[in-house]
Amino acid sequence: MRSSVPGMVIGLILVVCMLIVSPLYYVSIIEWAKAESEIMSDTSNLIDKVIDTRVLTDDMLADYNIAVAAKAIKYRTTIIRETKIVNPDPLNPGNTYTTYVLVDDLSTWEQGDIITITVEPIGESIYSRVSKSMLGLSVDSDGFTLSGRVR
Repeated sequence: MRSSVPGMVIGLILVVCMLIVSPLYYVSIIEWAKAESEIMSDTSNLIDKVIDTRVLTDDMLADYNIAVAAKAIKYRTTIIRETKIVNPDPLNPGNTYTTYVLVDDLSTWEQGDIITITVEPIGESIYSRVSKSMLGLSVDSDGFTLSGRVR
């Protein structure tokens, strides 16, 4: 009878892991996939609006920030504007070369400007925290970057 006690303890631990922690991990994966998909869609929609209208208004930015804040996972977003600059080529007189320069003004955009939005997760969901603390399982995400050129 005494020899079965360690086996029963190990079996009980395995049952708890399979019935409690594993479903939490699967829920965290589903929640992460949903949040990533939604924020990618929101980011793509903002880029499309800027490309089409050539402006980034405070209302557009506020709507995007609200959409980002509504996700189960917290994200940090960075919006970058690069302006196309054509300079004379000092090595080849009569020729030019094109470069892109970062610009701080995000309100008005010109044709050829590039908008880049980088999204990085800065937190994790409660389900992911529980499964990570109990079994070391986590859903790691590096984020993503989307870009577009203003028409």
